[in-house]
Amino acid sequence: MKEDLITENKNFANDCLLSKLTIIIMSINRHRYLLRNLHYWSGKNVNVFALDGSTEPIKNKFLTKLSPTIHYLHIPEGISSRLYKATQLTTTEYTMLLGDDEFYIPSGLERCIKELEKEPSLSCCMGRCLQFTPRKQGLMGREDYQEMIAYSLVKNDTEKRAIAHMGN
Repeated sequence: MKEDLITENKNFANDCLLSKLTIIIMSINRHRYLLRNLHYWSGKNVNVFALDGSTEPIKNKFLTKLSPTIHYLHIPEGISSRLYKATQLTTTEYTMLLGDDEFYIPSGLERCIKELEKEPSLSCCMGRCLQFTPRKQGLMGREDYQEMIAYSLVKNDTEKRAIAHMGN
């Protein structure tokens, strides 16, 4: 009984943390990847906006079982227009941009939110990337982006920070 209460309280705390986050997913002509990602986030109490730039929208029948926090928008325009639209949709404390073929572990995002709340001077926080490859003997995993180990970028000017980060 006591363990059930502890688990329930922990899940509630985590749900509250993820509800502070909006995930923006940009996609174009990759409906299979986008749908897989939307179903992954469905039911996890996180706000998701999928901005699909494809010429044809995803059929409604594939979107019906998604939770109410998952929003699919067919916007057959360029990336700049869709990114601008994303800035208008975000109402939560935290926002992240996610590729349609990437997955984040919810507990990792919760730790990032906790870190940002613990240290208000931070503007962003990130974890580590793992790459998985299906093989005959099973799923193989390895760390990726070794250059990001202990990565820190401290610059007060947001433009200089973005250029320094995205320069390579």
